[in-house]
Amino acid sequence: MIKLVNDTISREDVDRLMEWLSTYPHLTMGDKTIEFERAFSDWMGVKHSVFVNSGSSANLLMIYALKLKYDIKRVAVPALSWATSVAPLMQLGIEPVLVDCNLDDLSLDFDHLEIVLSEFDIDAVLSISALGLIPGMYRLKNLCKLYDAILIEDNCESVGSRAGTKRPGTWGLMGTYSFYFSHQMSTIEGGMVHTDDDELYNLLKMLRSHGMSRDIDEATKKRLREEWKVDDFMDLFTFYVPGFNVRPTDLQAFIGLCQLERLDYVSRCRHENFKIYRDIIERKGMWVPQYAWFDIVSNLAYPIISDERDNIVKRLCEHNIETRPIIAGSIGDQPFYKEKYGEHYLSNADKVQKQGFYVPNHPGLTVLDIHEICRIITSYYD
Repeated sequence: MIKLVNDTISREDVDRLMEWLSTYPHLTMGDKTIEFERAFSDWMGVKHSVFVNSGSSANLLMIYALKLKYDIKRVAVPALSWATSVAPLMQLGIEPVLVDCNLDDLSLDFDHLEIVLSEFDIDAVLSISALGLIPGMYRLKNLCKLYDAILIEDNCESVGSRAGTKRPGTWGLMGTYSFYFSHQMSTIEGGMVHTDDDELYNLLKMLRSHGMSRDIDEATKKRLREEWKVDDFMDLFTFYVPGFNVRPTDLQAFIGLCQLERLDYVSRCRHENFKIYRDIIERKGMWVPQYAWFDIVSNLAYPIISDERDNIVKRLCEHNIETRPIIAGSIGDQPFYKEKYGEHYLSNADKVQKQGFYVPNHPGLTVLDIHEICRIITSYYD
């Protein structure tokens, strides 16, 4: 079987982990977490990173921090997205307004986004970099500036991608990543929120740990103590904001540090595989995703859009090649969304919903594997 994903955590990672565990280290969130956050910030080129227990938790914290600081009420979100990109908005009483995807890189359709921005009072725009593909961020930033909307980014599928020297997640006020086991790097479960905003950084750290101030900077901690008349003894168990418990462990952070060492190599492998897929499939006249020549596409899985989807998927399964829908299809067609807001049709997202699927891309693939997968996909176009 050619699997959709392979084990991101290597035997070497496990061996190093066992050696570290044999020293009987601190395992809950502690110094290793701080070390991993700093290393990831340096790799990303950002000021602050906050490690949490999943990419979904990263989205939850990002959106809640935005709500607490800016009192946002309505956010434009991609219809082609994941459940926990949209669900935190609904859970926190923020209205999501769905925006269609484009059929170039599967991110926000900027023409539709501008219509939404002009017709609704939009406080923020959530951008999603799908499958490692990078949206046209400069136009997106200009649209957000023109309509006075805050830009935030969900890059849970795109760790390792790069547009020139700039990585997705660094254009907006905050960005998130996921380190789920099937992603480009893994901490088993895990995620990261990053920002250059000091106030948001402190808020994110309090939200991560019940609303307590233990992990924030001393100046902010002092200000909160004085504001609420809290002494040193009680401060450890004083809750300044209504928080969660989405803390990671140092065990996960140790794995993350190991993974980070080879993330550039993994991203390059995925990019080279992506180019092979794209070149073969484009020659058959089929739809292919677009990217700039200077991009590194740390492609999570290769997307296909075809009116022969059902036949191709059946043939792939017969040949023991794993496949699945593109992300979650259109959120507008998901039960949790329709129950609250009714059915929501958007032409491009609906096309992806009905005709989209993706096939394996990971460093364990051989060139022969990719050619065999492409042979099956393109056989309906010979």
